[in-house]
Amino acid sequence: TDYEVEERCYHPDGSLHWLVVRGQLVYDSQGIPIRLVGVTLDITERKRTEAALRESQELFQSFMNHSPIAAFMKDETGRYLYANPWIERVYQRSQSELIGKTDFELLPPEYAQQFHANDLAVLNSGQPMQMLETIQHEDGEHSYMSFKFPFRKADGKQVLAGVAIDISERIQAEVALQHREAELRLITNTVPVLISFVDTEQRYRFVNQKYEEWFGKSSAELNGKYLWEVLGQTAYERIQPYVEQVLTGQEVTFESRICYEAAGSRDVIVNYVPRFNPQGNVEGFVALVSDVTHRKQAEATLRQSEERLRIAQKAANAGVWNWDIRTNQVTWSEEYYRLYGLDPTITQPSYENWLNSIIEPDRDRAAQAAQEALERQIDLNVEFRILHPTLGERWLTAIGQTFSGNDGRPLRMTGIALDITERKQAEAALRKSEERFQLIAQATNDVMWDYDLLLDEMWWSERLQIVFGYDPRAMESDMTGWVKRVHPDDIARVQASYEVCLNSDVTVWTDEYRFRRANSSYADILDRAYIIRNSSGKA
Repeated sequence: TDYEVEERCYHPDGSLHWLVVRGQLVYDSQGIPIRLVGVTLDITERKRTEAALRESQELFQSFMNHSPIAAFMKDETGRYLYANPWIERVYQRSQSELIGKTDFELLPPEYAQQFHANDLAVLNSGQPMQMLETIQHEDGEHSYMSFKFPFRKADGKQVLAGVAIDISERIQAEVALQHREAELRLITNTVPVLISFVDTEQRYRFVNQKYEEWFGKSSAELNGKYLWEVLGQTAYERIQPYVEQVLTGQEVTFESRICYEAAGSRDVIVNYVPRFNPQGNVEGFVALVSDVTHRKQAEATLRQSEERLRIAQKAANAGVWNWDIRTNQVTWSEEYYRLYGLDPTITQPSYENWLNSIIEPDRDRAAQAAQEALERQIDLNVEFRILHPTLGERWLTAIGQTFSGNDGRPLRMTGIALDITERKQAEAALRKSEERFQLIAQATNDVMWDYDLLLDEMWWSERLQIVFGYDPRAMESDMTGWVKRVHPDDIARVQASYEVCLNSDVTVWTDEYRFRRANSSYADILDRAYIIRNSSGKA
């Protein structure tokens, strides 16, 4: 009888070796064993190889089991040969339920067809490919960046392998970033100054709309350019010392007359504010450039020019603020103090002093909005009232953007404060005016209408239904609703008189004609309209 056994023994040098002993018994004619013949082989290397292979397989399986990626292998027909636990969780099926199945047996047709088409593209090309794919999770559709590649097994059959990582959060973050950038650009474009961000290489990374107006180029053309390429060498040499100073981490403010290559000579007030990364190193600076050329035209009118500039700043009603969240340091611009009626020699910039300046009924709501902006890392936009020491109750709005560090925690918040009192008063007046108009429209027996010549939009009062039987909401939105209801014998004459008035300088149009009711009968009416014209006299 043959036998085989594996065993370990110590080598003369003291090392432990694996041996395999194979033997065979030899029997005589009566079947009695007479001797044992065998061979002993040293299989230490084989055992080491097997152990290394097992360890490698265990490491690979552990990596696949805990890796935050989907990994898989399919045969040429698209049947799964291997799927890691990530795929099991997404497909909500066990390994045994996945192996041997195609995507068409596991997924809705639209997803299966997407995967199948991409798989075929890789197999047919014989080259690795990267593509974006989508699949449904329990919480909605997710996007994956997939990397697929073909290879052949020992038997020559082609196999497809691939890995995929969920990038849904990254895509959502990119969309959110684009939204925040759009809001920031909207804010900066409303301020009547040049605003830019310049990196440590002295390249523009952001410019507002004023730069486009000054230098006659789009922001896409300006971003990435060196300062001297945009401003011109003469202008750059004038500001170079201040640029070098701000890049050392110091805020710089100066006034100068600068000769720009494309924008000509300008008297400007320039403010350079350094921006630091989470490590405290300067990564660039924000430049605020205000054109004060008219203020500097003559020394004799210097005080008048300064007064005009101050009036312009007040008219803009904009104050800039910055809050370094980690150090709790707050900075307010001079205009910010003016908006709030605060004395910079008495009131220090701080989050607490900002809250204390808000009247009590609005304070909690403003604090909650600021806290929510920090926690959710979203933009701040809150309206509130203050009690100005000389102007009384004023409406302000704080608009800000939260910037986060590499660790995802809020780093700082920067924004502007605007006085919206006049807007609030106008809104209140508009509401009151609208209420009065509605009361008048309801009280009168006449039908009121309004026609926007630029937008070709027609509005009718509720009396239209009472007088003529038409629901104003069901009427055509343009002028055709009126035209087709004027008596055919009257329309040409009425339109002609209407056009004469529009093309002249009169402000009132009056005409009589017949207008068809909803019951098809005609009513004789007197129509009178007030014509509104722009500054050039055009209706």
